[in-house]
Amino acid sequence: MEIIFDKRKVGVLFLLALLALSIVFFSPLTAKRVAASEPDRVFTFYALNVTYSMGYSSSGSYLNTSVSDNIYHVSTGKYSRAYDPDYGRMVFYILDVTYLFNVSRLKSTIPNTSKIEVNAEARTNVATTQMQTVELSIFNYRLGYFQQIASFYGTTVDAWLSWIDAVNPLDYMDSQGNMQLNWGFCALQPDFTRLWIDFQCIKLTLKPFKWTFMVYMDSDWSFPGEYQHPIPGDLFSRVDIDEMEMAGSTSEVAVIVQVDWYQGGAYRYFITQDFVNGTRVSPKLMYLGEVNMGNPSTLTNFVNWTIANYPSERYALTIWDHGQGVRGTCWDEHPEDYLDMVEFKTALADAKAATGKQLNLVGFMACVMQMAEVGYQIKDYADVMVASEEVIYIDIGWRFDWILSDLAASPTMTGVQLGQVIVDEYQAAAAGWPPNDPAPPTMSSVDLTRSGYLAARIDEFAAILSSKLSTYRSQIEACKNSAETFYDPDFIDLYNFTQNTLSISDPAIMNAANALLNEIDQTVLCEWHASGTDAHGVSIYFPRYYSYDAAMYGPLNMSLDYRWDEFLKAYLNIQ
Repeated sequence: MEIIFDKRKVGVLFLLALLALSIVFFSPLTAKRVAASEPDRVFTFYALNVTYSMGYSSSGSYLNTSVSDNIYHVSTGKYSRAYDPDYGRMVFYILDVTYLFNVSRLKSTIPNTSKIEVNAEARTNVATTQMQTVELSIFNYRLGYFQQIASFYGTTVDAWLSWIDAVNPLDYMDSQGNMQLNWGFCALQPDFTRLWIDFQCIKLTLKPFKWTFMVYMDSDWSFPGEYQHPIPGDLFSRVDIDEMEMAGSTSEVAVIVQVDWYQGGAYRYFITQDFVNGTRVSPKLMYLGEVNMGNPSTLTNFVNWTIANYPSERYALTIWDHGQGVRGTCWDEHPEDYLDMVEFKTALADAKAATGKQLNLVGFMACVMQMAEVGYQIKDYADVMVASEEVIYIDIGWRFDWILSDLAASPTMTGVQLGQVIVDEYQAAAAGWPPNDPAPPTMSSVDLTRSGYLAARIDEFAAILSSKLSTYRSQIEACKNSAETFYDPDFIDLYNFTQNTLSISDPAIMNAANALLNEIDQTVLCEWHASGTDAHGVSIYFPRYYSYDAAMYGPLNMSLDYRWDEFLKAYLNIQ
């Protein structure tokens, strides 16, 4: 769970056409993104012209595997036959096929929505009245029994068998080795003389998850100072993993966590359901040793690996650690490092370049991260950002059990809808929070596809304020001083400050302010704050003179592209 750092705690028809073109070509915002559907992984196996005659296989081709990749591997197969004395029948397996799902490395990666199909054309030389049913059977070596049977009656003309069955991931939970399936035909009585299998097709379709929910959990830190003994971040990460296990992964939602423990190195987990508090039953997918969670390549590697191994229709990434807004996140004590916002963008950019996937939601279980500059920094790599303008207290945090249960109940929800769920559940978790707290909790969800528009309106507003600074310095200063601040006093609520400037009787300032206020309303999808704060969903950097950090703030994309930083320098008399 994120912990606060303190010691207590962005012609008319001709003109219309020109306007439309200008919006298309010159808008700072790209069109709303539509998440591309993750394709099914389909593996098809063929056996041709197989004939069974008087207990012998007289002909047949070898197994042909049409698809394989580096995640799901398949082996070649063979023909075999056997007599089952217990049932008094000849059991003739057309194929002995081994499917390897890498279960020893990627346990429980097969969604329930996956399926196995078998289609075959068969006939015998014995009429229906002369023999019993011919069956198509599958024997699962891992489970140790036949899973399904399809059948047809003996016929001298072609008859088709079709069978479809869902794959149950629970069959492979915590398993090791291969999933071996034997496919074939068997007759309920052994005295028919001939069985033709003119064509057999076995197709395995692995459906993607609806959501893959990634948690980048850096608990490699401890509370120093005012506590009698340092308290490691492990104490709080265990609580949140326990909450995640209350919901667990489902056939449509995969929950993958990378934890860098304060003690014990880093692991990746596939979160499974467990209703016992204080225990962790989720299988360890991989031991990474000691890692630097403040290195952008560590985050990139986690995202790339998860997307490759847990393909999904939508992806969420949650950053779990300390946060300091534009100054960065993910403070790792071993070694002493953190992700600044330039590095954070690099990590997401590299992951998108490698996977081709856009994140549908980025969430920060970290303090004071809901800032205009942060959203603009990552706008090209995610659609929705959920974070707090204020600190996130130990007592509240994200209720992962509620959030993931809601997601499991409605796995077709969009990133926007998941953002709403996170905000709503945070509000529910904070019910009854002391109204006189000096830092009332907040949480909001913003539309990153509008971050370009927001930054452009901030730019126009900053340009007007800069041009009017010599005339209205004292009024602007009063507006700033009365604006809502948060745990870090250099972060102010953007809406509140902008709204304050409407008191300055200058048409240019008022027009720019109203345009910015309107854009904030469109960018903030949903917002909640406890009583006692005038938060509106997004903050901005507005430091005091002595705390302005040019080395940190100058390289941010919003500073490079727009003029808010120039206004700050003019206001603070910084050359």
